[in-house]
Amino acid sequence: MSYFTLDFNKILNRLILFIAIGVVIHIVFVLSTTQSSALSLLSKVSIWHILGVLVCMILPWMGTAARMVVWSRFLKEKIRYAEAVRVVVISEVASALSPTAVGGTPIRAAMLLNRGFDKGNIGFILTYSIVEDLIFYATGVFLAVFFAPEIISQLGSQLQLFFQENFVYILSIVTIIFGVFWIVKLLRRRKSSAASIVKTSWRIKINETISSMFQNFGLAWRDGKGSILVSLAVLFLQWMAKLTILLILFDAFGVKMDAMTIYIKQWLTYVVMLFVPTPGASGGAEASFLLMFKQSVPSDIAFLIVSTWRLFTYYFILLLAVLFYVILTYGFGIKEEVVVDNSNA
Repeated sequence: MSYFTLDFNKILNRLILFIAIGVVIHIVFVLSTTQSSALSLLSKVSIWHILGVLVCMILPWMGTAARMVVWSRFLKEKIRYAEAVRVVVISEVASALSPTAVGGTPIRAAMLLNRGFDKGNIGFILTYSIVEDLIFYATGVFLAVFFAPEIISQLGSQLQLFFQENFVYILSIVTIIFGVFWIVKLLRRRKSSAASIVKTSWRIKINETISSMFQNFGLAWRDGKGSILVSLAVLFLQWMAKLTILLILFDAFGVKMDAMTIYIKQWLTYVVMLFVPTPGASGGAEASFLLMFKQSVPSDIAFLIVSTWRLFTYYFILLLAVLFYVILTYGFGIKEEVVVDNSNA
C-alpha cells in the first residue's frame, strides 16, 4: 500500500492565488461590462445586507456538519459537532480546486477515516449526502415544471441555441476527454502482475466497503426514518440559506422579483453547474446565472449582479474557509494531517 499526506500549505497557496485571480477577473468584468452610473448601486449594500449574506454563507457549513453528526450517531460513530464543522470546512479548503460535481467528498472520506470511522459507515454517510443533494436538485426541477414551466421552456430554447453555436467546441472537448480515458486505460493494461495483485486486493476491500455501505442503507430505511426526515429538513434549510443570498442582493440593488421565481431559477442554475468540469464551475456558474436571470433584471446591472452574487457564493466562502483553517492551525495550534490511501493508483 502507498499513502500520501496532503500538503495544506501548498493547497492554501494555490487557493489564495486562485481566489485573488477570481476576484481580479470579477472586478475587471464588472468595470468593463457595467455602466459607471450603475456602479453607484454598490453603495446601497448596507452593513445589514453584508451581515445577512455572511449568515447565509456560514449556515450551509453548519447544516452539513449537523447532518454528519446525525448519521454518525445513528451508525454509533463518535464525532463532536465542532469536529464535524472542522471536517466540513477543511475539506472545503482542500477540494476548492476540484470540479463542483466532485466537491470535497474524497478529502472528507480521508478525514473521517483518520478519525477511526468504519469504511462502510463513511461510504454511507458521504453517498447518502449525495443522494440528498440529488433529491434537492430534483425537487427544484419538479417545482419549475409545475409552477414555472415558462422557465423550463426558456432554458430549453437557450440551451439548444448554445449547443448549436458551440457544437464544434463541445465535440472537441468530449473527444479529448474520451481520448484521455482511452490512453489511461491502455496504460493500466500494461501494469505488472504484482500491480495486478495489489489492484485485486484493493478491489476486494472496495467490494467489502460497498457491501457494508448498502447494509447501512437498508438499516437506515428500516430504523432511521426519523434521521432521514431530520437530515432532509436540515439540507433544505441550508440550501435555502444559500439561495437567499441573491434575494438579499436583489433587495440591496432595488431589483423587484417574486421570491419563488428567484429560488427556482437559482435551483436550476445550480443543477446546470453540476455539469461544468471546472473548479467550482468557474465560468459556467456565471454563464448559467445569466442564462436564467438576464431577461429578468435590468440589462445595465445584470453583469454587476452576477459578479456580486458569484463573489459572495463562491470566492468569499473560500476565503472564510481559508481564514478558518489558518486560525485553527496557527492561532490555536490545531493541525490537520490528512493521509490518503493511494494504493489504487
